[in-house]
Parts: sequence; structure tokens; C-alpha cells
Amino acid sequence: MDELAQESRLDASRLESLLESAKLLSSSLELEEQLRHLMRTVIGRLLATRGLIALEGPAGPRVAIARGITGVQHGDAFDPANAASL
Repeated sequence: MDELAQESRLDASRLESLLESAKLLSSSLELEEQLRHLMRTVIGRLLATRGLIALEGPAGPRVAIARGITGVQHGDAFDPANAASL
């Protein structure tokens, strides 16, 4: 029973995070704000110390947001094949 209660709390927490994200994503037209929220949510959920979001553009994937990754800045070219080495 204790395990079931814990799973229920986790499910409720996930749903609350999803609702918060949906509200933010539907209320803001600012891409930067949406990406920052997405990064915080994913890093918080996974308890990660670093993360990167790259967006596809005419010149290929470019770094939109990077947290905790040295030597990577906004606008840098991004090669998915090298992601693990970051």
C-alpha cells in the first residue's frame, strides 16, 4: 500500500508539472522563455546537472540554450553525433 501511495504522489507531481508547462507554453509567444522553462523542467525532473537544447535552422542545428556545459554558447553549431562528448 505504501508503494502505491508513493506512485500516486509521483503521478500527481508529474501531472502538476505537465499542467504548469502547458499553461506557460500557451501563454507565452517568446521562444526563449519557453525554452528556459523546458530546460528547467527537464533538468529538474531528471535531476541532471547539465543540458542542451538545439534547434534546426537553415545552416543546421544551433545551440539555443546550454546549462552546465563548458565551451558551448548560444548560436554555436551543434552536431548530435558529438552530444555524448559534451
